[in-house]
Amino acid sequence: MNPAPAAPVPSVCSARSEADSPRKDPTTTMRALDQAGLTWHKASKSHGVGACVELAVSGERILLRDSKNPGVHLSYTPAEIDAFIDGAKRGEFDHLLGRA
Repeated sequence: MNPAPAAPVPSVCSARSEADSPRKDPTTTMRALDQAGLTWHKASKSHGVGACVELAVSGERILLRDSKNPGVHLSYTPAEIDAFIDGAKRGEFDHLLGRA
């Protein structure tokens, strides 16, 4: 017997594309040139296969980007990243990859 899929959780995330953000908040808006001093991290599984999602700390935010399009990124709080990682560890997103 397969366990029932997890019930959807209402989203309270404040992720946004920094490149497309209509807000001009200097604490969260970052031009591509300003990213030069950041240290980007990616999972070891993503190296060399074109599936590189990278994360970097910028002040009190954690930025997420696709290495194929490094000028555009999303900005999250540490609590939002923690909630996402917890959900991923629990298998709450496995159905998005075709896993039962």
